[in-house]
Amino acid sequence: MTEEELARKSEIERVTEKRSTQSEAAIKLGLSQRQLRRILQRYRKEGVSGLVSKKRGVTVEIRKRLDGAGGQGQWVDSSHSTEDK
Repeated sequence: MTEEELARKSEIERVTEKRSTQSEAAIKLGLSQRQLRRILQRYRKEGVSGLVSKKRGVTVEIRKRLDGAGGQGQWVDSSHSTEDK
C-alpha cells in the first residue's frame, strides 16, 4: 500500500470506530465528503483491499495509429472532417 492508501486506512478505521466524523476525515484526507463515502462503502464491502487503487497496473492507450504516413503515429480527431460539406 502507498502512504496515501495507509493514511486512508487509518482515517477510515477512525470513522468506523466513531472516533472521527466523515466530514473531519474528508477534510484531513483532502477529499470531498461524497468521495469519502464512496471509499467507506468500498472498505465495508471489500475490506482493506477496497482502499487500493483499481488503476494500479493498468496501461492506457492515449493514441490510435492510422495506417500510412510511413508508419508514423498520428493523432485521431474524429470531430473535424477534411471533406467539404
